[in-house]
Amino acid sequence: MAAKTPPRFSYDYPRPALTVDVAIVTREDRPRVLLIRRKKEPFAGSWALPGGFVDENERLADAARISGSIQLFQIRNLGPCLLL
Repeated sequence: MAAKTPPRFSYDYPRPALTVDVAIVTREDRPRVLLIRRKKEPFAGSWALPGGFVDENERLADAARISGSIQLFQIRNLGPCLLL
């Protein structure tokens, strides 16, 4: 019987973990910024800029674009968001 291969990492993301945040701002006379309510710790329930972890070998611009797109999709589907 072959031995199991140990996982590459013992945590969700390789260290150091790199993240991106996206500032989505309206073009109104009095601009507003999109905030999301955090679901997970740390700071669950707090408001934050949309963002997420960058995958290995992923370009920062691509990670930011994906994070922003996901947040905008959630807005269209009445996800937890706030424009200030």
